[in-house]
Amino acid sequence: MDNATTLQNKLILEIQKKYPLSRVFRQNVGSAYPLQTFKRALAFIVEGVTPPWFRPVQYGVVGSGDIGGWIHINGVAVACHVEVKIDKDEQREAQEKFEATIKRCGGIYVIARDLDGGMAALANAIAELKRRAIVVKP
Repeated sequence: MDNATTLQNKLILEIQKKYPLSRVFRQNVGSAYPLQTFKRALAFIVEGVTPPWFRPVQYGVVGSGDIGGWIHINGVAVACHVEVKIDKDEQREAQEKFEATIKRCGGIYVIARDLDGGMAALANAIAELKRRAIVVKP
C-alpha cells in the first residue's frame, strides 16, 4: 500500500499522462515560521519572552485538495482538486466545504484512496460535466 505522498505523485503523473493539456500539482497547506523571523526571535524565546511580531506565516488554501490545478476538457480549463485519503482518513469540515464550493462552481473535486479509484473518480466527474453540458467547446 502506498503512503499519501507516493499516491499523490502517482496520481499527478497519471492525470497529466491521461489528460495531456491539463496541469495538476501538489498543494501544501499549513503554517511555518520563516527562518529569519525565528533567528530574530530566538534571543527573546531563550529568555522566556515571545515577541508580539513572532507569528507563523500561513500558506495554501484551507480545505483545498492535496492535488490541484486544471483539467483540459473540450478547450476549457476546469478547476480540479484531488484529495488523497489513506486507510480510514476522513474529510475534515473545511475540505467538505471546499468540495461543495468547487462543485457548485462547475469544478471537479474527487477523493482518491488508491490510484485506480482516484482515476476512475476523476473520469466519472469529467463524464458528469460533459453529460450536464457544463463544459462546451468555445
